Amino acid sequence: MKRTGLLIVVLALCCMSAARELPAPPGDPSPAYKVPTTFFGMNVHVWVTQSQPWPAIPFGSFRLWDSATGWAQINTSKGAYDWSQLDRWLDALKAHNINDALYTFGRVPRFATSKPGDQSCAYGPGQCDPPSDVNPDGTGTDQYWKDFVTAIANHAKESRTVRIKYWEVWNEPYLGVFWTGTLPQLVRMAKDAQTIIHGIDPDAIVLSPSAPLHFPKFGDFLANYLDAGGGNYADAIAFHGYVHPSASAFPTYLADIRATLAQHKLDAKPIWDTEASWGNGNNFLPDEDMQAAFVAQLYLLHWSQGIERLYWYAYNDGAVGKLWIADPVRPSQPGRITKAGIAYQELYGWLAGATLSRPCTQEDSVWTCSLTKADGQAALIVWSPDSERQYTPKASFKKFRDLEGKANAISGPFKIGPKPVLLESQP
Repeated sequence: MKRTGLLIVVLALCCMSAARELPAPPGDPSPAYKVPTTFFGMNVHVWVTQSQPWPAIPFGSFRLWDSATGWAQINTSKGAYDWSQLDRWLDALKAHNINDALYTFGRVPRFATSKPGDQSCAYGPGQCDPPSDVNPDGTGTDQYWKDFVTAIANHAKESRTVRIKYWEVWNEPYLGVFWTGTLPQLVRMAKDAQTIIHGIDPDAIVLSPSAPLHFPKFGDFLANYLDAGGGNYADAIAFHGYVHPSASAFPTYLADIRATLAQHKLDAKPIWDTEASWGNGNNFLPDEDMQAAFVAQLYLLHWSQGIERLYWYAYNDGAVGKLWIADPVRPSQPGRITKAGIAYQELYGWLAGATLSRPCTQEDSVWTCSLTKADGQAALIVWSPDSERQYTPKASFKKFRDLEGKANAISGPFKIGPKPVLLESQP
């Protein structure tokens, strides 16, 4: 998703072969799962005109989008490829001990687009239009696309640092600024991509084009894409989970996606959220304390609902989901982590390596998530999304920790609110 000027805020996985291992689907009878670091995914922008430090918060997986690695930026002319920016990202990920990368396709090059003069596209003329060698009904050679998919999959497989294992077929094709083509064209491209990528790397996971969370708002995109046969060419389903102003609505909206997948007999496929946040904080959630509450709630509710990945958008965006603010004078300096960034960092420390029960439960407007920390300690996360209220913990809990990392002894009932707190059994 590109955010410039008046930003577009989007309100917005069939069983796998043994070779393509994915986490157990939501129907698995196990009551709890260990939270991998890869659950915490991140989108990070790259600005070619300035140097910014590596993110100061931890994450376990990375999405290559808005990272100067789009199709048009790599495939500079027919048969010509510039891998320098992609390789810089993969080298940097390896240097920071991150070995998990998702690549998102998008941005048709000028030489390949069917409408090179189309000025309505978000990133550049014609970049939202289908390739000229794919007909509206999905027929045609699709050679421009197949050439690029082959080239980048081979390049990724040969990487000496981080190997791209996950591939998202297109970014937000339900928005005209990113895709003006037909569903048959998109399905054809997904089919060709999956065939090529699996042929080069049998362990790779190909995700569907990202669907919106509130898909009826966008003409039932997910249902229509699956009706057109797109589910046959997706190892996992991708969506973009924008919801505002409260993260509490996420389970309700997700239920629509699950119902659509069930109708198409695809409900056993894993589901990943490849892009989400509160959206444009200036318009929807300007208060930094509520942003801190939102980021923690959203990750907890995603895990509770069986979502295996959540890629936050975006660490260094100027308005959308920002977790870090650059120094306006010296952009290469540390800058400032926002309250939401501090909350994200604290939640990562609570969950990464812990065993968290699914689902979290809600009773009388209080959410609770039971977990066993990585050190074996029993713990509980609790919050009240709508307002502050008195909460009486079990006597086994001796202290609670807030999203700023401050520990407080428990001596009886205390107030909870939208910001989740961690109750621990050891003083």
